[in-house]
Amino acid sequence: MPNPKRTQADRDIVLALHAQDKGRNDIVRETGYSTAWVSKVVKEAGLSFARSDRIKAATEAKTQDNKARRAKLVGRMYDRAEFILNRLEAPTFSALVPTGPGQQSPRDLDFVPAGEERNLATSVAVYLDKAMLLEKVDAVPERSEAQSMLSRLAEQLGVTNAPSGEPETTELPQGQQP
Repeated sequence: MPNPKRTQADRDIVLALHAQDKGRNDIVRETGYSTAWVSKVVKEAGLSFARSDRIKAATEAKTQDNKARRAKLVGRMYDRAEFILNRLEAPTFSALVPTGPGQQSPRDLDFVPAGEERNLATSVAVYLDKAMLLEKVDAVPERSEAQSMLSRLAEQLGVTNAPSGEPETTELPQGQQP
């Protein structure tokens, strides 16, 4: 069955629904217009149903949120590592000391028991290691700048070809070894 001639009012309805962020199928269901005609009207208006710009903006916002969260986590990890180091370097060390079979009581010691020092030093190392790994996540652009700088340096030294980045090969006279 052929479609009746569509008017400018019909086009305006489609564009108004599109402006309300309705998808193609939503507009078709709501108006009864064909999918092809709705797509044509939107395309002729210089619009599209692609949500890539909104998705890109939402993804960027989430990326920035995660970057801020990582920065907070890194700060907290450094704080914990510093707290533990301060505890290890304090003039006295509070520890649970065995006082009888199956019994312990807190005591202030003028030394850090070896097992406690090992455990706390391991915790410090883990906090620092994980903090550095999280910092590297956000340092990617700097890494590419360094790689670019190294590429330019290698090019100036004649180690690589500028366009391809592949190592240059120099043919030696027959019988000569590098």
